[in-house]
Amino acid sequence: MDPGHGGKFTGAGPYGDDRTLEKHLNWKYAHRIGEELRGMGALIAFTRETDKHLHNNLRKDLTARAELANSLEADLFVSVHCNAFSDPTVHGFEIFTSPGQTKADRFADAIYQAMQQRFPSLNMRHDNKDGDKDKESPLAVLMQTKMPAVLLEMEFMSNPAGLSRLLGYPYLKDSTETIARAIMQEFSE
Repeated sequence: MDPGHGGKFTGAGPYGDDRTLEKHLNWKYAHRIGEELRGMGALIAFTRETDKHLHNNLRKDLTARAELANSLEADLFVSVHCNAFSDPTVHGFEIFTSPGQTKADRFADAIYQAMQQRFPSLNMRHDNKDGDKDKESPLAVLMQTKMPAVLLEMEFMSNPAGLSRLLGYPYLKDSTETIARAIMQEFSE
């Protein structure tokens, strides 16, 4: 489980006080997903337990995250983020995998469908170009891992309603439970 950013790599924000730095929200959501999975019997490792980065160079930090997952021989790599955009009207949930059809696509599809069912009014941003809902990107944490890897964008911090959702307990609780259940369901099949 990878809480994106950390330390001097703050990610997006702040959109208000220090709680609205992306690195803090990523940590909160990733650790909650991890604890939900642990409660279902999964073995979980985190790329960071505190507010730190793995390397002082951003590119090397991203590589270090993938290398850590590879060294642990993880079965799935989940990187958790919160999005931001210059247009504050953009909002919603997204999930990314590496380009092409990969083993990660089935996890992305399961998470996407579970989130869509649990949150019918949430804007589910997607890309149907290859017949599935995930967006594809050659991000280091998706390309350099040896196991299936997904990157979650929980919501847009730059959207006031999205930020309010991210900061609220109901979305934290319900989204993390939903994601954990979808992951475990996919492993059981």
